[in-house]
Amino acid sequence: MRIAGGMTIAWLSLFLAHASHALGTIEFGPEFTLSDVKYGSSDKFYNVHTRMQKHLVEDQPEGAKFEVVSEGGPHTFTSPNGWWFSWHQEGGDEWHGASMEVRMKQGTVDYFRHFKNDMQDAIFVSAANEDIIPALFRGGGHINISASAFDSDLLLRNFVVDLINHDELFLGVFGYDTNNALSFQLLPPRAQLAVYEVIQKFEQGIVEGVANPDEQGAFLHQLQQAMQFAMDDFIFRWGLIEQRGKYFAFNFSKFTSNKRMELRAVRPQASMDMWVRQIDLLAHRLAYLDKIKRPIPILWKVPVKPLSFSVAGENHMLNPPIEPQLAMRAFYEYVTESGLKWQDHRDYLWPQWTWNIDGRPSELEKFEKSQWFTRREKVARCQQELEVAG
Repeated sequence: MRIAGGMTIAWLSLFLAHASHALGTIEFGPEFTLSDVKYGSSDKFYNVHTRMQKHLVEDQPEGAKFEVVSEGGPHTFTSPNGWWFSWHQEGGDEWHGASMEVRMKQGTVDYFRHFKNDMQDAIFVSAANEDIIPALFRGGGHINISASAFDSDLLLRNFVVDLINHDELFLGVFGYDTNNALSFQLLPPRAQLAVYEVIQKFEQGIVEGVANPDEQGAFLHQLQQAMQFAMDDFIFRWGLIEQRGKYFAFNFSKFTSNKRMELRAVRPQASMDMWVRQIDLLAHRLAYLDKIKRPIPILWKVPVKPLSFSVAGENHMLNPPIEPQLAMRAFYEYVTESGLKWQDHRDYLWPQWTWNIDGRPSELEKFEKSQWFTRREKVARCQQELEVAG
């Protein structure tokens, strides 16, 4: 049954359920990965640990010393200010190399912003002093988002669709990884169709096979299963012979048990400042989507180019299969629609888009000199001036 404007009864029910709610508390959890870039070995990890212990415990005055627990699990450092981090080794010295994976207590953007400088000093500076730094392809800068943010079915549905639509995020902007975090657009068409069907049923209020009362968790579990519907073209090339499990750009498998969803296709953050800006962007994006009182359509922002698996085509691992100029347009809209400034998020674009090769302008330089960019920046400045004028 349809009503005026083409809205289905099911969509109307999502709208009514959403209309009076307040946006839930949004908390984020990091997974920083730090590695010996040259060798990929774990030889220096305990040098970092020793440096941390000396800096954060032995060299601190009474009342400012961290507590350290290293037995029975990950090595955990707890600040007297209440924040903590733990690290463990991820991967082995063989194959792609090992990394230090650092996890922290979930917190709001304000929480991480408040302790940002202390966290930078304790983690990133301590590691860098032993030549252990964020490293591409030796782990990811996975971003965990708390389930508490999604106290509306409509917001959850729209956030998932927004991740699908803004394919530039996981095909270059945040990251691009066909092994550890395959993008939705690179799934086989049958798997994509299975995902669309799950979303459509959720819109209609249908959540099949619910094993617990958490319908949002059941919805995301079904999405995770739908992404497994057919083998992708990359799975055998990376030596994976079974289902991908969690190794997609977005992983929903922990939503019910751990009360979080995970964005996996994110390059290791270079600093705490970068982490804070990325989670601030996601928080603003959720606030933007929360104002939309209808299901947004599923429509990719950037076309995906055909991939070649010939020997010459192996460059696909370092070259996301999208047009950089179109990707930056889509990401510009993602940032500015969310109420933030392009200049605060341009630095973590796909590295090759920012390089000058053989003296030619980079893709980023071409974008920022384009008429498209100039017009939109002019409109943004006019809007800011109007806001200041009252």
